[in-house]
Amino acid sequence: MAVPYVEKRSKHALRIDRALKAKVRHSKFNDDYKKNPANSDVEGYDTPVEKRPPTKARVYLESNKGEYVPSVAEKRKLIAIFKKKLRKEQQIKDVLRTTRVVKTKKQLTAWKKNPRDGDIRGIDTAPDLIDEQRFKFIKKVTGNPEVEFVNRKNKSLAGYVRFGPQTRRGRYAPDINFPGYIKVFTKDKAKKSIYRTSFHELGHVFDRNVKGPLVNKGVRTRGTGNFSFNAVGDDYNKSKAKRKAVFDVTRKYINPFEIKNASYRYVSYRGSSEELFADWFSGFVQKRNVVKKRSKGFYKDFTKEFKPFARELKKTEKRAAKKYISII
Repeated sequence: MAVPYVEKRSKHALRIDRALKAKVRHSKFNDDYKKNPANSDVEGYDTPVEKRPPTKARVYLESNKGEYVPSVAEKRKLIAIFKKKLRKEQQIKDVLRTTRVVKTKKQLTAWKKNPRDGDIRGIDTAPDLIDEQRFKFIKKVTGNPEVEFVNRKNKSLAGYVRFGPQTRRGRYAPDINFPGYIKVFTKDKAKKSIYRTSFHELGHVFDRNVKGPLVNKGVRTRGTGNFSFNAVGDDYNKSKAKRKAVFDVTRKYINPFEIKNASYRYVSYRGSSEELFADWFSGFVQKRNVVKKRSKGFYKDFTKEFKPFARELKKTEKRAAKKYISII
C-alpha cells in the first residue's frame, strides 16, 4: 500500500512553489516527487494556478484607464438612447451631475435602460465646455485676474497665485489694487485636472478680492484666509465640526492625501484657512454634490452669504449644458 504524501514545507514555501513552473510534471504523487518536491510538480497540487476568465458581469469593455469609451458608431446610438429616454430637463441635470462612470457590460446594459444609472464618458459626463464657462464666469466675478497656462512641469507646484507685480528678485510686492496673477502648469495633464487647479487658484482670488472687502470694517485685506468656516452665533463645537467637515471632504474627495503618510508641515499647510477654502472652492465648482453632502454646514453658510454668485454660477452651467446637448 502506497504511503500518502505528507507536506513538510511551510505555507509560504508552497505558495512560492505554486507560482513557479517546474520542468518535470507528474500526474500523481510518486517516490520521485517525494524525494525532491521543489524540482517537480504534481498536476493540480503545486502546478501554477491558472487565472479564471472574468464572469459575464465583470467583462470590461474596450476602455481608456478603466472607463468605457464608445466608438463613433456606438456613440451615435448611445446619444439617441440618451435623448429618447430622458426629457430635456433631465438631460441637463444628468450632464451636470457625474456619478459612476460605466466600465463593464453589465453597467452599460443598465445605462441603456436608464441613462441616469451611471455615466458614459463623452455622452453624459460633465463636458469641458461646462468647466470653460465656469472658468470665464468666476474669473469675471473675482476681478479678472491674469491667468497664464504654461506647457511645462513643476515638481512641487500645480499652479500658484500672486497679488502684486513681480520684483527683480522673483518675488512680488503686494498691491491692494492688483487683481491677481495666476500661473497653471499644464504639461501631461488632463483638462479636468487643469481646470481643478485653475479653480483652486481662483478660490484664493475669491477669498481675497470678493470675501476680503467684507471684513475689517469694509477695508480690503492684502491677503487670503478670510474664511473662518463658521457663522454668527455658532459655538466652539459647531464651528470646529464645520471646519473638520471641510477638511475631510477636501482631503478625501477634492485633493486627496493620507494623513498618516504626510508630514506635519504638509497637514498644517492643507489645514490652513487659505488652502482649506481654495480646495473646497474647487470642489464647490466641479463636485458640488459631494461638498454639499459632506460639508453641509459650511455649504449652507457660503451659499447664503454669496447667494447671487451661487445662483448665477448655476445658470451659467445650465446654459453650457444646453449648448452641449444641442451639439452632440
